[in-house]
Amino acid sequence: MSDFKREDRYIVIKRSDLKKVPVAYCSALVDPMFSLLSHLPRRECVVVESDWPEYQLVWAMIEHRMAGKPVPDFNLWRRADALQALLTAAEDELDRCKSMALMIEEKEWAEHVGKGPISYRVESAFTQLHNELSDSRQSLTAADEQIDLLSPRHTEQPEGKRERFEKWVMATKHPVYGFLDGRSLARGDDRTGYADEYMQGLWVSYLAFGAEQLAPVPVVPERLVMTDGLHTYEYVTGHNAAIDKMLGVKS
Repeated sequence: MSDFKREDRYIVIKRSDLKKVPVAYCSALVDPMFSLLSHLPRRECVVVESDWPEYQLVWAMIEHRMAGKPVPDFNLWRRADALQALLTAAEDELDRCKSMALMIEEKEWAEHVGKGPISYRVESAFTQLHNELSDSRQSLTAADEQIDLLSPRHTEQPEGKRERFEKWVMATKHPVYGFLDGRSLARGDDRTGYADEYMQGLWVSYLAFGAEQLAPVPVVPERLVMTDGLHTYEYVTGHNAAIDKMLGVKS
């Protein structure tokens, strides 16, 4: 006996599909087809569409009958179909989980990948984790920005640092040089340093050692006196008295 072969013997048109034919084609195609029915033998058929669960079973029944085999058990066939559907769904779920794993490996994430119950739960868990990590990063970034804003380099501008440095320099009696005058503050050619080598050295050292605030240095004017070689006289009594008061000297 030859192997069973499926043959294309019939032309089947679903009535509900005919309603979707544009009106312009009805007079040329649909109406003549109904007129043709009166010239054709009447046949009654059972039509099983391919998306019905009985579709493969009907084919198997016909094939078994043609081969002289017992007709397969309908319940067993339905059970086999159900198992096949579960296997197909499991394979689809596995593919979706693999896609999500690949996105995670590539440091990417996109929602709406999971469709089945397992892949949807996996997607929900990873989405929640992804959102929590994103929120944590934003919180850390905000904290870093706040810390950065509170750091000394942001609480004061560089020019404020230079002003404190110059005030300290002018208020300090320096070894060898003594008190400096305003000419020492002249800037160099690049405008960021000082033309005077001593001043430039002080400025570089100040920046290098990161001193944020120099301690104020009290400046005590010298007493004004005069002498004739034998005796010493105060010739500006008010000036010297002010110095004594500042130093807490009792007369």
